[in-house]
Amino acid sequence: MNYAMAIDMWSLGCILAELYTGVPIFPGENEHEQLACIMEVLGVPDRFIVDKASRRKLFFDASGAPRPFVNAKGKRRRPGAKTLGAILKCDDELFLDFVSKCLTWDPDKRLKPQPALRHPWILAGRRRQAPAKSSGLGSVKPSRSGLLISPPSSLGPRSQPGVTASGQRFGHATRESSHMSTSSSKPGLRAV
Repeated sequence: MNYAMAIDMWSLGCILAELYTGVPIFPGENEHEQLACIMEVLGVPDRFIVDKASRRKLFFDASGAPRPFVNAKGKRRRPGAKTLGAILKCDDELFLDFVSKCLTWDPDKRLKPQPALRHPWILAGRRRQAPAKSSGLGSVKPSRSGLLISPPSSLGPRSQPGVTASGQRFGHATRESSHMSTSSSKPGLRAV
């Protein structure tokens, strides 16, 4: 389908999910399986969206139902079989709401940047962020209670440990390994 800025919000949802889990949210061995992975969580797109797709006949039948697909390991994915919370292993309602609004099939109904900045999950992270002097870009990570903010490092290849708004310190990571996981049960969740 044609795409515009709304695809960037979709990408943001996928990136946040991957930051949270440490793995891609919709892994697929090819286009067909990737679409099946998406439908497994989001269900089948509305018919008007399928009808707009130039290659719909590859993935959907004449009635708009998905064509069956079995991956190389013999796995068949069923639309709507999993919830976003289940695949992310997350019960943070605000985070799940934010990601789900980014991952809306209809680009016209997908979360837009300005409303995203006012979303309660983003605002919760801002409230936890202590005023700090501006010294460049830091990093922001999702957590069960909002965002974890880590200051940037201006010296050497290692960053400073991150600090939550409550003053708790967490993780070290080199610039070369930003997906490094710690002993946390969520890979990459507390890595900086």
